[in-house]
Amino acid sequence: DMSKLNRFASLAYLYKDREVAKRVLERVGNNWDISAWGKRSTFDRARAWALPDAGKSPSTRAAAVPSAVPPVPAAPDPRVVQWQADMSAAQKATLSRQFEQGEALYRKALQEAEQIPPFQDPHQALPTTLQAFGSFYMFQGKFPEAKRLFQRQIQVCEHQYGKGAFQTQNARQNFATMYMMKRDYKSAEPIAKEMVEIAEHNPPPGHDPLLPQELDFLASIYHSEGKFEKAEPLYKRALALDEKYRGRDSPVIPVRLDHLAALYKTEGAFDKAE
Repeated sequence: DMSKLNRFASLAYLYKDREVAKRVLERVGNNWDISAWGKRSTFDRARAWALPDAGKSPSTRAAAVPSAVPPVPAAPDPRVVQWQADMSAAQKATLSRQFEQGEALYRKALQEAEQIPPFQDPHQALPTTLQAFGSFYMFQGKFPEAKRLFQRQIQVCEHQYGKGAFQTQNARQNFATMYMMKRDYKSAEPIAKEMVEIAEHNPPPGHDPLLPQELDFLASIYHSEGKFEKAEPLYKRALALDEKYRGRDSPVIPVRLDHLAALYKTEGAFDKAE
């Protein structure tokens, strides 16, 4: 779906894989997702880097100014360069199911990320590594190891970005998702409730409201638990808020409708689902 495409594109931008970013961003179009990019300006920079000719006529493209592409630093921080290389190698090892090698590379990348000062780190190396390393363990079913990394990711994000920042909320969602993979909904539920509470009272400045996303996530947990009477009003509220904030033509609206319809189908309320 569009949110996954946005996340894939943001990772390609983070790792400076222009070819992948170009292919995915062509599919995304202007349908950017706040949970993947944080703010519109980051999305726009990624598009300018990967698709500098997008939306231009042939004559305009021929006269394009090279400065439309963000300049590459003449002397990049060697710590960042080594971290990027190790993260890429860790991901390749994981995809090849070379888990011991992947684990060693993630450990090395984590040590490197810890040495990069946050104010010199546009790549968000430390929280990014904690998330990737935690996910590495989570998908192997090594939940205690994943839990420690996700908990630390939340602490780092709260310190660097603030309690209500989208990065911190995403870190909490990673943590709750780990419990959902274990079907431990009782442990996931309070984390999701906290996310809603924070989004209600502490929205990140300069961003679209995160509340609909957090409401939908909590509703999905109640849905999985079979607590349909709790899930339905949350799905409905998320839909109403997104229609208000983003408009009825936003690509997120079909996602909200789909979740609500799936709930009715599970309940056997087929008329409502249809």
